[in-house]
Amino acid sequence: MMRNRRFRRHMGLRTRLTLIFGLGALMLSILLASLTYFTARHYIISQRKTSDIHQSFANASLVLSSLRSSSAKVPAVIGSLGTSPGARSVILSNHQWYATSISIGEDSLPAPFKHMVLSGHPADQTFMLSNTPEFAVGIPMPSVNARYFEIFSLEDLDGILRVLLLVLAIAALVTTIAGAATGRWAASRVLRSLVTTSQAAVDIAGGNLFTKLETTGDSDLDPLFESFNQMADSLAKRIERETRFTSDVSHELRSPLTTLATTAEILQRHAHGLDARSRQALDLLVAEISRFQAMVQELLEISTMDSGSAKLSLEAVDASALVRHIAHALARDSVPVTISPALDGLEIMVDKRRLERVFTNLVDNANQHAGGLTGISAEEKYPYISISVIDRGPGVPPDQRQKVFERFYRGKAAGRRGNATGTGLGLALALEHIKLHQGRMSIENTVSGENRFVVDIPLRVAQNGKPASGPLACSDDLDGPDDPESPAEGNGQISGNDMVQQGNGASPQVRKRRTSGSRRRIGRIGRTGTLLAAATLLLASCTVTAQGNPTPLPRKSIPFGLMDKSPLNPPLNAKNAPVEVPVTIYLVAATGRLWPVTRDVAFPAPLDSLLNALASGPTKSEDSFGLSTAIPQQSGSLTARTVGSTVEVSLSSTFGTLSGPAQIQATAQIVFTVTALPGITGASFKMNGHAIDVPNALGALLPGPVNRSDYAALAPLLPVTSPAPSRRTVSTSTTAGPAARSTTTGGPPTS
Repeated sequence: MMRNRRFRRHMGLRTRLTLIFGLGALMLSILLASLTYFTARHYIISQRKTSDIHQSFANASLVLSSLRSSSAKVPAVIGSLGTSPGARSVILSNHQWYATSISIGEDSLPAPFKHMVLSGHPADQTFMLSNTPEFAVGIPMPSVNARYFEIFSLEDLDGILRVLLLVLAIAALVTTIAGAATGRWAASRVLRSLVTTSQAAVDIAGGNLFTKLETTGDSDLDPLFESFNQMADSLAKRIERETRFTSDVSHELRSPLTTLATTAEILQRHAHGLDARSRQALDLLVAEISRFQAMVQELLEISTMDSGSAKLSLEAVDASALVRHIAHALARDSVPVTISPALDGLEIMVDKRRLERVFTNLVDNANQHAGGLTGISAEEKYPYISISVIDRGPGVPPDQRQKVFERFYRGKAAGRRGNATGTGLGLALALEHIKLHQGRMSIENTVSGENRFVVDIPLRVAQNGKPASGPLACSDDLDGPDDPESPAEGNGQISGNDMVQQGNGASPQVRKRRTSGSRRRIGRIGRTGTLLAAATLLLASCTVTAQGNPTPLPRKSIPFGLMDKSPLNPPLNAKNAPVEVPVTIYLVAATGRLWPVTRDVAFPAPLDSLLNALASGPTKSEDSFGLSTAIPQQSGSLTARTVGSTVEVSLSSTFGTLSGPAQIQATAQIVFTVTALPGITGASFKMNGHAIDVPNALGALLPGPVNRSDYAALAPLLPVTSPAPSRRTVSTSTTAGPAARSTTTGGPPTS
């Protein structure tokens, strides 16, 4: 029984050490796997992106060289590009989109990324397209009014990272299992000496005071074993001396006590000749001598048990008949006796003399301290027979239910003397007798508030005082109590060596403890597996992820000349005289959308000349085609200047009187016209020297520079088909330089 209890303790601690090693290995493997994975992932993705960007630069340079040729066609140029497998090219040239694959186009590009590149800023971005990771690079080419995009598939890279992740996850799992196995082996090695020491301590507690630990030759453990042996020897000698002293004193006291008792009896026979005070003194003397004799007798019994020499004289008796015999002998049929029918014919192995002494002490305790006995009951509570002795007592407070079994504890009667006070050893001696039977004793309160002393006797006890069969379940496992319904500390229950016997079948409480322990172990394993699965899923979500915003490419990384802008200085003829340059302005068609019109504008003030040509309105031919302008001629000259890739347009106060769709079309005309110049990506507006907000195609006010994408609903109708072209020359203001000649190309919109 002791060995089984120690085994369960050993198993509980070994399980915890195994879990600690396993969890430690799991955390370490996850940490190493994460560091390895994220380092490799960062390096692989960075190298791949760098290679893709360099390829994009090379292809963009090829496109730039081809588009500078007047005879080059964009479809032929894009078809001649040598891209790597999985790479597709997209070109925006003169407001037309061209792509190497029908699966890729303008709508495939993320909106923020496309907007940044169209604004003249090179950028890259990783995004998801049809659940496939893609990497896009965008490069503006202002000198040819084009934007080059190249999209690279990262599906193969994503597959490589997933394989790497799977390998690392398997390695982490193997490492965890190896760590748990190592922990279990190490725990077994370490706990082997602990188990030996625990067995020796249990043997000493069981009365074998001369138990020794054998040295193993281990320099770390041998000093512990030697110290333990010395402690055991010292303890054995001390207990032996105290036991011998108690036994000797008790024996020596028996003779004088017998003499005193005999003398007191003689004096009592002649008490009639004494006066009242002498008779009272004689009665007190006789009571104290009787109490002293009982105390000495009980001390002799306790010293015998403490020395380990007490033995049980077991015999098979009928449980029901035993209870009836005890009740008749002690209560003389004056109290009700309740016996469960399950006890009829049930034989148990007990020492009848010791059990009679136990119940004699309980009945005496009820009569002396609790107002008398009120009932005796017996029932089977596997693996015990439970016998209850009920008295009229007011109930023992919970904080004193264990103290009443201590030696010489007499409660409130500790300060009184007399026949009814007792010696304070009756319940302690009764508990020792029950411990010899491997039973237990407890105190409860009935519903009506009375005391109930419960004695639990094991169903099977062998001749040596230990269970005859069936394993034992430890009630104080190192893992803590498994049964939530087990008695809590302070309820007064004291068991023989704190053990519960099991037969061939387990009681509901034992089965519940087993189930609870199994559930805890399964829960630990489940939590460990869940943690590993969560870590794997976390890593799996970090293969190739999409970026929320595009990343601008540094200008210094762009090859020389790739993003050069066309100079706005006027081209010169052979005589260094200004020439007229054909540029495009945008009028309003009958459908409300914009229409491209060609004007010959004289340098050196192309912006001002262009804006004033726009404000001068359509020619007669253009007007006959339904073209008009939303910019009032009363606005006078519109002045502008370039600030980087943005044109800053100054409007007159007359322009500010417009509102609604007319103002939207007017600002859209200006934006489309000025961004038709090479190198210009947007426009900002001022009035009276102060920046103003302008509406987009939906009427929302925009505080910053605007571009063509803000007026997508008014985008020009392309391609332009026209009958015979018409021309006229438009005179510009003084600030615009020489007069400008204009040509209108196009016809009325057919849709």
